[in-house]
Amino acid sequence: MVTSVWYRCLAETITVLNVIVYAIYQKEMQLSERSIITKTEHAFYVFFSFELLVKIIVYGPKDYLSEIKNINDLIALLATFVNLAVHSSILTIVVVIARIWRVISLLRLLKTFKALQRLIDMVVGALPSLANVLMVLGLFICIFAVLASYIFGGLNKDTYGYITEQRNFSNFHQSLRLLFVCLTGENWYYYMFVTMHPESRCVDPLTQADYQCGSPLAVIFWLPFIFIGQKIVL
Repeated sequence: MVTSVWYRCLAETITVLNVIVYAIYQKEMQLSERSIITKTEHAFYVFFSFELLVKIIVYGPKDYLSEIKNINDLIALLATFVNLAVHSSILTIVVVIARIWRVISLLRLLKTFKALQRLIDMVVGALPSLANVLMVLGLFICIFAVLASYIFGGLNKDTYGYITEQRNFSNFHQSLRLLFVCLTGENWYYYMFVTMHPESRCVDPLTQADYQCGSPLAVIFWLPFIFIGQKIVL
């Protein structure tokens, strides 16, 4: 029975439904909703317990415990039932880890879809090339982050509401983070506008003197950064 196609489909469907229940659960749920979720999980535990017993009977304890997935299922069920009785924090952690493993185990469903499996194989095969692209992209952003911290580092934090304490060019780290956000296409033209506007003001870090620092020449920085950066990403 456990080797038949219909049983495997049923077991995988139950596993998917179990993961969906995990996703639905929220700590802010009402007591009645949490009760429904709890009863549903108990029903899943009954099915998984039945599945475990059938597999042990069919394969025998030694062959059953030869697979990591089966060992995980056994530990998960034992920890769950004991945790329901004694409510141990350690067992709760074991149950959570087992649930995470059950979610990850859904990846084996990819074998059912040949086209999707081929796509995954292509992505995995492209990972070495992707690593090279990421290295080039990282170097590219770092170079422009250094330039931005020197050119735009003094911009007032309240300039037009776009330069703030969280988003600014005051140092390399802040510039790197903000330029990464800009490279995703999020509001990069606003920051270009701020740096180009003639009335944008900067503060000298040594003398604290306020001076005009916006210039249309800032477009020389932004256009190569955006267009070359997005070409690398795409």
